[in-house]
Amino acid sequence: MSAINLLLCFDRPHLEAALISTYSFITRSGLRFQPIFACDETVTGDHLEVARHVLPNLAVIRLSRNAIEQEMLAWEGGKASNPIGTAAFYRIYAIQQLADSQPTLYVDTDTICVRRLEHLPHYVQRLRDNPHHLIAACSHMTPGYRQEQQDVLKLDSPYRYINSGVMLFFPQTARRAINPESISHVRRQYPSAWRKTADQGPINMVAKGRILYMDHTYNMMTWHFLEAHRYYQPENNVLVDLLALSPSRASADARIIHYTTHPKPWVLSAGERQAHPNRSFPRYTEAEEAFRARFPSIPERLEHLNRAAG
Repeated sequence: MSAINLLLCFDRPHLEAALISTYSFITRSGLRFQPIFACDETVTGDHLEVARHVLPNLAVIRLSRNAIEQEMLAWEGGKASNPIGTAAFYRIYAIQQLADSQPTLYVDTDTICVRRLEHLPHYVQRLRDNPHHLIAACSHMTPGYRQEQQDVLKLDSPYRYINSGVMLFFPQTARRAINPESISHVRRQYPSAWRKTADQGPINMVAKGRILYMDHTYNMMTWHFLEAHRYYQPENNVLVDLLALSPSRASADARIIHYTTHPKPWVLSAGERQAHPNRSFPRYTEAEEAFRARFPSIPERLEHLNRAAG
């Protein structure tokens, strides 16, 4: 099939993570991707020149951090602070600028691809055949959101709540519901429910009933790899016994790993990752080492640019 857009949205501190993530998808997925970076003015032309050394066919969407912050301030009545970070909202603006008919895989910068994504074209075809589905995404796989949010969403099962760090869509279909106007409306309507969740909760709300659920191996989050996590306690998750879930199975099955909690793996040394109780952290080292072996000068060039920028 033709290339699928691979969209990542970020500000300058996440550029190297975005490059490592993108390189893992290009080299490990078995698919042909067109990388697209949606970034703000903190990512300079010099930064993008370095990025194009890695990704010669990189496309760029330019976003204005200041304009988005002003619009977000209006969402909250001109008085609320933003504890999430402006860049967390960039994707809803980037979607508006994508070519209508090009299938797009959005991924957070804290994801890596660790295995072939052979089912992704199947999900693309299902979205193409049934435009009722706005997006394809993965269940959060645990009732991991607050009761106040459950009361607002009124899902028939908490397992229908998606993690929005990996989403597949056709832009002209997705933006019918996922756009700055719809997200701001939901946040204004239920301010206390969504203040600490960026746009993930509102995306769940505006896309409710119109989500194509992908296999959970396409977005395996941090807790899948932690033996002691409550996710693996049967009293908290009925699926554990039903599906024989375990961290070792997660390690074997994962296609996309999503580092949803802190610390992020890139702030730890390789030794610290190896010693970490989370079994997915050494996998980030593998992705990072593969990237740096292929492009050994890139980290130093980015560090030099970041020091110069202050």
